[in-house]
Amino acid sequence: MGADTAGAPAGSRYADQRPYMVADRLDDLRGPTPNLVLPPQVRHLWEARFPELASARRHAA
Repeated sequence: MGADTAGAPAGSRYADQRPYMVADRLDDLRGPTPNLVLPPQVRHLWEARFPELASARRHAA
């Protein structure tokens, strides 16, 4: 039996072959709802990664 040739090339990264979609217009993008409830660990990671969004959320409350 030969090598599996249908898979990714040797040495390739998942990020190089990950499927993704591109919106035709910015209006097509939808984000989380204002009432999104995240577990504390996830919220902490999210706020650390996107501080500008986290501070905007605090000011809106």
